[in-house]
Amino acid sequence: AGSSLREMTLEGISFLRAHMTRVDLSECHISSCIFTDADLRNSTLPRTVWNNVRFVRANVAQSNAEGATFTDCDFTDAKIDDMVFRGATLTRCNLPRASAKRCLFHQATLIECSFFAADLSFAKLFETKMERGDMREVVLTGASARDCQFQGADMRGSHCRECDFQGSKMDGVNAAHADWGAASLRMVSLSGARLEGAILDTCDLQDADVSGVRWCYQEIPLRSLPSVATWWGYRAHAEGFSPAPTLARDTKHTASALST
Repeated sequence: AGSSLREMTLEGISFLRAHMTRVDLSECHISSCIFTDADLRNSTLPRTVWNNVRFVRANVAQSNAEGATFTDCDFTDAKIDDMVFRGATLTRCNLPRASAKRCLFHQATLIECSFFAADLSFAKLFETKMERGDMREVVLTGASARDCQFQGADMRGSHCRECDFQGSKMDGVNAAHADWGAASLRMVSLSGARLEGAILDTCDLQDADVSGVRWCYQEIPLRSLPSVATWWGYRAHAEGFSPAPTLARDTKHTASALST
């Protein structure tokens, strides 16, 4: 524990169930290695390059991976709570059921990554960009995800109560049957998103762009309606939303105009 391997190249090595707390792997190049069930808590990992590495059930909590690059890595059931991924890039990484509470993803880039059923409660994802992300059943309770880019992400069944998405771009997101109760969607772009069966009770939609959203049957209390939002082809009712065929589909309308 506490050893230094910085700036080394490691390839094809198995660290199965190894105890490596506080290890320094700064600026290493690590490929095809196995850290399954390993203990890497409080490790120093900035600017390290990881390729095809297995972290299955590993404990990497409270480690610093600022500026690191992860490609084709597997974090299934791993514990990465309180990790720092500031400026990191993750490509085709799998994190299903990972515990990532309170992680920091400031200005991180996530490309084709799976966070299926991962727990990111109270995580901070400021200005993070996600491309073609799988966030089905992800937990973002109390998380801060301001000014992020989640366009086209699959967020079906996600749990995002009290999550702050303010200013994020979420066009084309599929959040059917998601629970976004009490979430802040202020100034969020949700154009073309799918929200069938979603829970949006007491959410903040002030100045949100919801043009072309598929609402289907979910209900939104009228007190949650944005005052200057963009609505296409929907009329507000006390029980929710219903299509308004008399309105031109190519014409923008404000929520305040439709609710009168």
